[in-house]
Amino acid sequence: MGLQRDYNVEGGFLRCLYYQIGDSISTSNGVVAKVVAKVNGTPFDGLPTYSKTSEVYLKVDKNGNVIQARIYNNRKPVCDFDWDHPHQNSNGDKFEKGVVHVQEFKQNSKGFWERQSKKARYMSNDEMKRYGELLKKVNPNVKLRP
Repeated sequence: MGLQRDYNVEGGFLRCLYYQIGDSISTSNGVVAKVVAKVNGTPFDGLPTYSKTSEVYLKVDKNGNVIQARIYNNRKPVCDFDWDHPHQNSNGDKFEKGVVHVQEFKQNSKGFWERQSKKARYMSNDEMKRYGELLKKVNPNVKLRP
């Protein structure tokens, strides 16, 4: 689990900057998630840019509450589901704390993945169907939509 410069296309990483906490979490529709944390001494915050094996990595706060989920496809980031803070887009759209807002990833001209933080949106029906059970399982208080 690591960053883009450590990514190895064949699998694994040149160095791992994150480790798994506890057992994997699965849902009835086959989604598997892992709670991960960064290795002490690394300057990075948040979740890894690339996954090693899981479709979903989860981030916890200092109290152990899950506060974010990152979705991956073929080990590359697709989107983040955030709900632990209010959010506002550049166009003025607002998302309240406790309700999931989705921030998609886009690959820039240099090949690096960037999160589109100022273009957040609510979860789609397909996302709620696929990931809603997981989010409710790890944080029963989360709202999928307002």
